[in-house]
Amino acid sequence: MDTHEKEIDGNISDHSSMGSPATHPDDPTKKIKPKQRRKRLLKDINAPKAPLTGYVRFLNEHREKFREEHPDMPFHEVTKVLGQKWTSMSQEEKQQYLEEAEKDKERYMKALEGYQQTPAYREFQMKKRKEAEHYYDDDLESTKQLKNIKVEYPHVNSPKRTPNPVMTSGPRFTSDMGSQIPIFTEPFLEYCRKRESELRQLRKNNSVFEEQNAMLNKQIDHMKNVMDRVKTEIIQQENDNLTMQSYLDNYKKDLLSRFRSFPFPECLGSEKITSENIEIMLTKLAEYIATEKNPAVNELKRKAKEVIAKIEYPTVKE
Repeated sequence: MDTHEKEIDGNISDHSSMGSPATHPDDPTKKIKPKQRRKRLLKDINAPKAPLTGYVRFLNEHREKFREEHPDMPFHEVTKVLGQKWTSMSQEEKQQYLEEAEKDKERYMKALEGYQQTPAYREFQMKKRKEAEHYYDDDLESTKQLKNIKVEYPHVNSPKRTPNPVMTSGPRFTSDMGSQIPIFTEPFLEYCRKRESELRQLRKNNSVFEEQNAMLNKQIDHMKNVMDRVKTEIIQQENDNLTMQSYLDNYKKDLLSRFRSFPFPECLGSEKITSENIEIMLTKLAEYIATEKNPAVNELKRKAKEVIAKIEYPTVKE
């Protein structure tokens, strides 16, 4: 059996062909478990509270009462029983929780959209990128260290196991901030998730804008119909005005022809009646007849009535 030994910081890693853990150098029966460093997840304390699904709302509402009725049942069993009850519920029974979840989701999306415009969000994203780069660099360093470790295989023909490759080179993606992100790394996946969330929000906003645009188009069509109707009414009114003006002109001509030889009193002036002053002359005549009380006025009133009685109004209007 071939034996290869390399030491790094006093740690010895031993792997068999089946991937078994290394054995302790002093006690072969004692196995050494490789230490795994867990990635610390950053939490944005300023971000809006994430929405609860309808299923989680159902659990929160019934869990405490169910545990009071079954105090000896383990927590995971309580969740399992309530989950089975949720599965057996009809869509109508679930609708209340689903509607509340949808309202909470809309609240969250609006709050998240507003939060993403704040300096606190940008600061957290920068901090998260730095943290991801830090773990990425640590993984590279760990990979370099693993290359210097000798392993002892219990079998002669056991193949050597190599650590998972870490992308140190290859295609990179340029983000909006101008930084280079290696493809298929955690920062790249986080960047894709963020872009996907933004695309979902943009699609939702686009749907809202399309609905508003459809409503505006309906209002525009309605206003066009109103404008066409008003234009038709204006044209009709103009035609009526022309007809009335023609009627008035004909009526004035008839009055002028009948009152041309009428004996107007001298007190009204020596001006002859014409088409321009016929309205003024007739107005003065009417005032004179109404105010004067002598016998001559009665005769003048009789003659005026005879002239007016001869006017044929329908003929003039036609």
